[in-house]
Amino acid sequence: MIWLTWRQHRIEILIIGIILLLFAGVLVATGANIASESQNISANCVSQQSACLQAQGALANYISRIMESSAFYGLCIILPLVLPVLAGIFIGAPAVAREFEQGTYRLIWTQGIAWNRWLLIKIGMLICVILCAFGTLFGLFSWWSSFIPTVMPRALNIDFSNHFDGWGVVTIAYALFAFLLGIFTGTVMRKTLPAMAITLVVFVLVRILIVNFWRPYYIPPLVVTTTENTSPQIPVGSWILSEDIVNQEGQPVTIDAQQICNGLLSSIPTSTETAQYERCIINHGFQNKTVYQPADRFWLLQGIESSIYLLLAAMLFALTFFWTKYRVLRT
Repeated sequence: MIWLTWRQHRIEILIIGIILLLFAGVLVATGANIASESQNISANCVSQQSACLQAQGALANYISRIMESSAFYGLCIILPLVLPVLAGIFIGAPAVAREFEQGTYRLIWTQGIAWNRWLLIKIGMLICVILCAFGTLFGLFSWWSSFIPTVMPRALNIDFSNHFDGWGVVTIAYALFAFLLGIFTGTVMRKTLPAMAITLVVFVLVRILIVNFWRPYYIPPLVVTTTENTSPQIPVGSWILSEDIVNQEGQPVTIDAQQICNGLLSSIPTSTETAQYERCIINHGFQNKTVYQPADRFWLLQGIESSIYLLLAAMLFALTFFWTKYRVLRT
């Protein structure tokens, strides 16, 4: 069965290997250079401060050019976002649907291989491939980004400000969910193309639901309220959920209400106008209200979201066996 599964899916596995080689080539080549330069800067910063700052600036410019290049953006920013759903569409959905569509499953089941053993080996082997592929991908991104904060503290660290979906460990859970969603839809539909289409639609809907309605509230967000002319002290890398101007009761202030104070300022405010504006703000109790998830919750929220997708994947795995036993075997 293992050899048969390899024969059936060797093209998909080889494509995964080629994609990983592309990622590894780009990230290892640029990451090794960044790591080497960072070590040189650390060694020289003790005695030569001006040369140190110059070298840091040159390395920061090099990193910026890499991140802003279209090739890097397409390969390392966009592609990781779509790889999980591609795994579900092109690996998960056809894996079982093609067998039912072509009727080859009957031949396999009559060769002394039980349906549950056939299904378990097929799904299990492909799950191992996906785990290895996306685990390697996460490791490469984590290794690459680990050198950046020493040179550009606010640039490309893995935090809420960027790459929560593409560079975090949750990407592995996305891929498993998409794959088992494809397996289940293929088992139910028994047709490859409809299974691929349904996998895409359901995956996108689930992602939209979780990202917009669940993720911000896995843990109650923090709220900071300051006077309107004072900027809130939000940790770097935090996820800003909302920024509003509110009154003393905490209710959002309409644009018309804000104009009461804004109308006191001319295009070039004088000190008198500024003083009147500040008194108006205080009298009306206008405040800035910022709702955010702090940066130190990043991995906790990654773990919560990963658990949700892994639970959904486990449910789809069980439903696949249930459907095969009580629907497929009885037809």
